[in-house]
Amino acid sequence: KLPVHVAGQFISSMTKSYNLGVKQQSKLRTVIRYAYESAGIYSNDESTWSRPAPTLEDVWAAFQEQEKIDHDSLYAALEVLTAYEIFEPDTNKTQSLYDLIDGVTVINLSGYDRTIQNLVVALTLDLFYTQIHQQGSSKIEGDFRQISKMILVDEADNFMSQDFPSLKKIMKEGREFGVGIILSTQELTHFKTGENDYSKMVLSWVIHQVPSIKYGDVRSIFNVYSKLEEDAIVNSVKTLSKHKSLYVDGKKTVRKIDDLAFWKIIELGCN
Repeated sequence: KLPVHVAGQFISSMTKSYNLGVKQQSKLRTVIRYAYESAGIYSNDESTWSRPAPTLEDVWAAFQEQEKIDHDSLYAALEVLTAYEIFEPDTNKTQSLYDLIDGVTVINLSGYDRTIQNLVVALTLDLFYTQIHQQGSSKIEGDFRQISKMILVDEADNFMSQDFPSLKKIMKEGREFGVGIILSTQELTHFKTGENDYSKMVLSWVIHQVPSIKYGDVRSIFNVYSKLEEDAIVNSVKTLSKHKSLYVDGKKTVRKIDDLAFWKIIELGCN
């Protein structure tokens, strides 16, 4: 049922981003199934799953072939995604996301509408989550597990606030597949949303100066409950100087570290 699973993930992320209703979700599922079948891929025939899959452009074309087209939020979402040409329209020019992110790969979404940014990140993580399962568990040697991929989400508060399920899945299961994730944001409060508390899934922290740190954040991150310890940590975080930070490991051990500024990295590279 590969096409069914792919469609389900795509619809879930689209629904979160554009608040699609039940009828719109059903319509999108039908259109995606039609696009797969037009490419000769059938959910109940595994022998067809290796054929070139349809692209978003194919889904948009199938959507436009309907007898009745409602100009609603689903229409707007698909039109925007195809108009921006964010995704490759030619199946023959595509490749596995897992293979694409070999080495350092930057997906630059600056300048795009926030809804588009969140959706692209969600769709990317949806696909990545599927593909790490296909790759299987990472190697283990003694007490150490191989790390094969590391994901960094900058300005992660924009994405965490949407409560996309793929982020939570990778944070909970990624270690088994050798995948780490770094969430970068400017406030500790961003890790708690209406549906999730992402801070409970984070073991290691690097905290720079945060003027508005709250005692509740200190208790959950640093695992301290004495008022004296809380005051000391709050004051320490508020007064951290430039290129200084607090590092908290999985055992809640805290130490102050010196950050390596970008210009120092350049100097090291030159030397």
